[in-house]
Amino acid sequence: MLGDSETLSFMLAQSDALAAQLESLLNQKSGSVRYEILNFGVEGYNIFQELELLKTKGLKYNPDLIILNYVLNDPEPGEYYFKETFFMRHSALVRYFSYRIKKALIRRERKRLNIKTEVDNYYYYHNPKYFVPVKEAMLEMADIAGERANKLVVVVFPVSSIMVKDFKENYPYWPLHELVKSINSSNIICIDLIDEFNRLGMTPQEVSINYVYDESHKNAPALKISAQYIYGILKSNRVIPE
Repeated sequence: MLGDSETLSFMLAQSDALAAQLESLLNQKSGSVRYEILNFGVEGYNIFQELELLKTKGLKYNPDLIILNYVLNDPEPGEYYFKETFFMRHSALVRYFSYRIKKALIRRERKRLNIKTEVDNYYYYHNPKYFVPVKEAMLEMADIAGERANKLVVVVFPVSSIMVKDFKENYPYWPLHELVKSINSSNIICIDLIDEFNRLGMTPQEVSINYVYDESHKNAPALKISAQYIYGILKSNRVIPE
C-alpha cells in the first residue's frame, strides 16, 4: 500500500492504519489463505516518490496487488525530490541550488495566480501542468501491475479539513475526484471513499482525526469503514477469492 501520511497514519496506532485494518479484515474472511499488506506510506510523499518507492523497494516483495492511496495534494512537487541525474545524485551543492530555484519559481507562480486558500491550492495542483505527470505516473503503476497480471487499486481520500463543511453538494472538490477517476486503464480499480462516507451519512467532522484543529487525516473508525468498503469492492471485482 503506497501513500503519504494518510497511509502512514502517524497520529494513530499502526493497528488502526488502513493497511493493518484491511489486512485484518481479509484474514478474518480468508479461511486458510493468509494475507499481508505492507504499509509503504511516507509522510509528505507525492505520487512520483511513491512510484519510485514501488519500483525500488515495493516490487522486491512480489506483490499480488498494488494499492495507491490518493490525496489531493499528491500532484505537489516534493521539496526534496530530485530527478535521477548524475549531478543531482552526487552533488549537495547542485541539489541545494536546484531546490532554491524551484521554490522561487513556485512562489512566483503562486503569487501571479493569487493562490491563497486550500481550495485554490488543490485546484492549482490539478491543472494540466501538474496533473498530466500525475496521470502518467499512475498509468505507469497500472502498467507495472498489469505486467504481473495484477491490478492497481486507486483509493481516493476526500478532504476533511475545516474548509469542508460536508461531503455533499457543498463539497468543493468534486471535479478533482472526477478528474482522478477519469484516468482510464483496464488495470485500474478506482475506489472513492467519499461515496461510502455519504452512503453512511458521515460528515468531515466525523471522519477527521481532529477537525477543530484543521486536521484532515482520517480517524480509526473512518479507516475501519474504509477498509470494509475497499474489501467489498475488491471482492465484487474478483480481486480476492470468494
